[in-house]
Amino acid sequence: MTRTYRYDLLCLGGAAVDWILQVPRLPVPDEKLVAKFAGRVAGGLVANTACAAARLGLRVAWSGVLGNDEGGRILRQSFEDFGVEVVGADSTLDTVSDFTVILLEPSGRRTILIVSPGERYPSLTEAGLEILAQTRLAYTVPWTAPWLKEVARACQQMSVPLILDVEPNNVSALIREEIPSSLRLLFVTQGTLDILDHADDTVRDWLEAGVEQVVITRGNEGAVVVTRAGKFETLAFRVSVVDTTGAGDCFHAAYMAAWLWGWSPVQAVRFASAAAALSVQHLGARGGLPTFQDVMVFLAQKGEAL
Repeated sequence: MTRTYRYDLLCLGGAAVDWILQVPRLPVPDEKLVAKFAGRVAGGLVANTACAAARLGLRVAWSGVLGNDEGGRILRQSFEDFGVEVVGADSTLDTVSDFTVILLEPSGRRTILIVSPGERYPSLTEAGLEILAQTRLAYTVPWTAPWLKEVARACQQMSVPLILDVEPNNVSALIREEIPSSLRLLFVTQGTLDILDHADDTVRDWLEAGVEQVVITRGNEGAVVVTRAGKFETLAFRVSVVDTTGAGDCFHAAYMAAWLWGWSPVQAVRFASAAAALSVQHLGARGGLPTFQDVMVFLAQKGEAL
């Protein structure tokens, strides 16, 4: 019997309200630096990916914790605007939604301060498990090793591939821990690998444990896709940068979309790079999320065909 899916992608957690401040440079200790308020918008690394994937045409659901405050209402409205269905969300009374303060420099480079009251992680309730069984992919961040084991076990039971975004503040959940058998695709920043003692060995261990592709993102230097068959490096597109916030989130969404469409790693990484290049030309993580057609037109203008 053919399995039917309600969603292409289920995203877990990682929603926050972004307070964007434009600064001439980063402040130094004991300094008072005048900043310009640029906006308050919906954000969060996983939630941004959910919205970017929906913008590209995927059927997307999001589940996690939302405060019963103005921030929570901003986040819900943005999900609705992008066509992301909020499922099984925990909206606890008298809870402040996660938020960030983004210091945006004239070059478009940003520094992000993350505030997560209570360090609340999304839980897989009975309703959440029902949603998981109806999705083709699950995407999240390895918040903690125990939490990751719970989610990975559920994905394994439901035969749902798990995809993770790994950064310096959460890579410990995948080091010296058994790699989940449901983990198929792993995004990791170059900065994360740089803090590891034996980065090449770690990537090799991930692949030998069953991960099909490790995608290493390098910001404006491009990306590298590593598989058991070898690796492919690609350069980033050169564009006028306004704000790099959410560029990696957009890249992840586009790469996962291409993965679902059955494209090769070479095609997927170029498509994702183009999507990210379009996103950084606008203010805010979601201000310039492209459609599928936007990305294809951009690639054609660059003389590339997938």
